[in-house]
Amino acid sequence: MSFSAESLGFSIKQNQHGKGNQKTDVDPILAMNEEHKKQLQQQAKESDSTKKRPRREERCEVCQTEAYKYRCPGCEHKVEKQCDGVRKVNHYIPLKQFTDNNIIDDYTFLESVNRAVVKVGDDHVPFRMKQLKIQCLKRGIFLHLMPKDMTKRKKNTTLYESSRQRMLWKIQWIFVAINVKTVTPKAEETATLSKLLNDQFEDITIRHHLREYIRDPDSLCVLMQREFTKERQFYLFNTNDNLMQCLKSKNVIEHPTLLVIMRDELKNYELIEGPEEEVKPVEDEPPKEIEE
Repeated sequence: MSFSAESLGFSIKQNQHGKGNQKTDVDPILAMNEEHKKQLQQQAKESDSTKKRPRREERCEVCQTEAYKYRCPGCEHKVEKQCDGVRKVNHYIPLKQFTDNNIIDDYTFLESVNRAVVKVGDDHVPFRMKQLKIQCLKRGIFLHLMPKDMTKRKKNTTLYESSRQRMLWKIQWIFVAINVKTVTPKAEETATLSKLLNDQFEDITIRHHLREYIRDPDSLCVLMQREFTKERQFYLFNTNDNLMQCLKSKNVIEHPTLLVIMRDELKNYELIEGPEEEVKPVEDEPPKEIEE
């Protein structure tokens, strides 16, 4: 198929040297490309002029012209002026959609709750408990109270009897060899450990469980674990000392927990001696609650 210059819209030029009406050859492919290029440019202009503006709810809230590029992390379906800007932390996520990022979010949330609980700490301690701490300090005992909703706090029966100016301690006893736990709800601070221990042996409701200890009371040892340390260290108490003497210069969380063992078991425990200073618990590491 052949093309002529006239059919493609080109005029005939004369030779510059005046050699008659000789026609100039034109590349037909080049001519078609030029024409196609013009058509594309025209279509682009028409497309720009007829391009739709984004809907009002999709426009940038600053320029009100272009479509928005970013969305607030607190908005799943953005509703105008009803976004609090806070990422949802309690919404349901199907297990198939659960990712490592969700685990990190949950962990961060729980850590923030934990810090808030510890921070409250003594800020909302009732007067009775504040008085209890003051009386303990007067006796050289460093009492630490847990948040009010913790089980150990709720079950603590320790109190200061102002009318008689004495401390009544809750004691949890753990007879290690047989894994039996008992409680003295209100032990007088002036009572010796041997007397308090003997009261446990005379309790008919648990006496039959403690036969092994009752047979040889002189070989019994009473320990208390040191608080706020990663090592398992224990104080060995003299059973002839009273409770106040034993707890002096010791950190106590809510109430003392005393371990009763046989003397030949002492080799299994790391014992420490001497007084200690009051320990301020780290905010991120609240006292651990021991199941009672």
